[in-house]
Amino acid sequence: MAYGYNPFGGGYGQPTQQMVQQAAQQAYMQHMGGMGQMAQQPVQMQQPNVISRMVTSRDEATTAQIPFDSTINVFLNPSAGEIYVKRFNPNTGGAWFDDYVSASKVQQVMQAQEAQKTTPEYATVDMVTALENRVSELADAMNAKRTRGAKADE
Repeated sequence: MAYGYNPFGGGYGQPTQQMVQQAAQQAYMQHMGGMGQMAQQPVQMQQPNVISRMVTSRDEATTAQIPFDSTINVFLNPSAGEIYVKRFNPNTGGAWFDDYVSASKVQQVMQAQEAQKTTPEYATVDMVTALENRVSELADAMNAKRTRGAKADE
């Protein structure tokens, strides 16, 4: 039986749980085959390995090295109330990274955005009237200059 690396603390030289199950199934099949009976082997879905650890920031999770066997790496950041998930993507050769935040943090952010929103300041009737008067004064002054310039040309 080949021994591999156990990411759950066994280190090198320790058989993984999957290897032990496969060896037991092979021994059972050999035993049943010797008796002339054909046993149905149950089909098992291979569960992806999950590794988790605590981090202090998103940057620490993005720069963390991960294995190339598509193991799911979960990084917990309890101080920020966030969870980061990182996994090797064999199709692109890069890493898939996603982050999740707690519902309470989403509510806090939304409340802060609501608090920052201010009602727009509209012009009052007096301000519009004053602006209209000023435009009229400027238009009259321009017309007066034009008429003076036209009389000087004659």
